[in-house]
Amino acid sequence: MKITPITNNGLFPLMLLAMVLEFSGCSKTNEPVALPPKAQSTPAPQAIDCTPWKKERIDLPLSFAPEIKYQGYEVLRFAPGMFDVNKDDYFTYAFVMNIKNEGIDNEKELEELLLLYFKGLMKAVTAKDEAPLDTSNFEVDVTKTKEGFNVLANIADGFVTKQELALNMEVTQNKTSAGSCLRVSASPKATNSQTWNLLRQVQHACLVCEE
Repeated sequence: MKITPITNNGLFPLMLLAMVLEFSGCSKTNEPVALPPKAQSTPAPQAIDCTPWKKERIDLPLSFAPEIKYQGYEVLRFAPGMFDVNKDDYFTYAFVMNIKNEGIDNEKELEELLLLYFKGLMKAVTAKDEAPLDTSNFEVDVTKTKEGFNVLANIADGFVTKQELALNMEVTQNKTSAGSCLRVSASPKATNSQTWNLLRQVQHACLVCEE
């Protein structure tokens, strides 16, 4: 049998093919594998300590505003710096009115409610002062929003300064089996401030609307 030797011309293409295949295999083996990005977990909301926010309950109708014919009760939460003009949370508070009525239908009704509320409140707290507070220039501007109402109340602080005070307010309303629940938050601070961020959390964590 005659054996034909493999010449260099025949060996070179085979060696070249082997090198290409080996190189390709190594490249794929050593190529880093892209891992899918880790899902970012949403941090759990921090629990709100309601204790520093003084709680008070008042039966309705309000003694200082009997013109408001609501039946039920009001629960309030006052910021720690409520009566300290040097604090960021000065005159910052929240309350709910659980009422056995239909509640607010429009901006005009809310305007009338808040005027009666603030005029009656400030007259009552300054009744024994030498010069009771003049509430005739109190004004309330109400704007309807998707969530409820935004309010600017130009009143006066009858508790501490006896001076004019502009309050930003947010009001929402929920229907309940007994009637309605009004959620009201108020502060002279801008509504995009840290004071308001905390106030909104306190409103929903520390005050309850009846079902």
